[in-house]
Amino acid sequence: MRQPLLIGSAGVLLQALSGWWDALSHTIQFQGGDPPLNPAHIGLYSGVGLVGVSLIMGLFRGSGWRTSLAAGFFAQIVAGGLNEVTHRLPELEDSALHFTAHAMFTLGLLASSLTIFSAVCIGMIHSEVVSTVLQLGQLTSGVALWLTASGSILYIFDTTPAATVLLGFTAATILGSAVYSSPRAYSGTLTWTIYAASIYLFTVGYAGGPPYMPIGFTATLVADLTKGKDAGRKYTRLAIMALLGMTAHIAYPTYMNGVFQILGLLLGGLIGGILLTYVGERVASDSRSSSASHLRTHYL
Repeated sequence: MRQPLLIGSAGVLLQALSGWWDALSHTIQFQGGDPPLNPAHIGLYSGVGLVGVSLIMGLFRGSGWRTSLAAGFFAQIVAGGLNEVTHRLPELEDSALHFTAHAMFTLGLLASSLTIFSAVCIGMIHSEVVSTVLQLGQLTSGVALWLTASGSILYIFDTTPAATVLLGFTAATILGSAVYSSPRAYSGTLTWTIYAASIYLFTVGYAGGPPYMPIGFTATLVADLTKGKDAGRKYTRLAIMALLGMTAHIAYPTYMNGVFQILGLLLGGLIGGILLTYVGERVASDSRSSSASHLRTHYL
């Protein structure tokens, strides 16, 4: 029963990477429209297929997480079909239907990656021993969720103050969850490293953007190194997660260096820290009997 978790988490990560590739390809390779076999679309649909395979193999069977994952999967099936139709008919290329298909597909991916990441983190909180499978599931689904969320935020809000707050919030909640739900060392640093390497590959290696020095590993490494020492110190965790929100995106891309952008990232990180500390722990505790027990039985 451990294979479905690996397959499902690999599926959402493949989709997230292909989504960034697809978005940037329209400014580099396919400015006049998508070719019949856009390789990025093949990656997207292959990722959806992997999530479908994980459902068929019984991922989260017997728990409420399965409903959420299935909803995201079927939304993407419908959206993928609509997307291909709008790409093949020029009169629909810039229509409301085209936008709806893209939005539905992205929301489906957010639902699927958030479901896997949340279920795994909650299961890990209440588990004395964490298996490699569960750790890999958290790592891949966390990176997928972060890539999808940050890409959506930048697409919708561009460089506005709302974007910086939301980026900081997203970084803090995902990295904070990765750090504090896993007993293993460097779980947050690994998540940040894979995310940052992916972003750098796309924005600098593929799109030809200016090189930059990501410094997010500093706060993430501090969080990983101190997570066993600051147990119960909520204000320490809040401060660390505020720093996670700020440093995760500073210097990425280069327009995130202004004073107001940095303050926005810091504010978002602080809000994310408050949510994760005061609400997330209560939700995890309330869900202990169902999700944690199910994950311990099948995936640990």
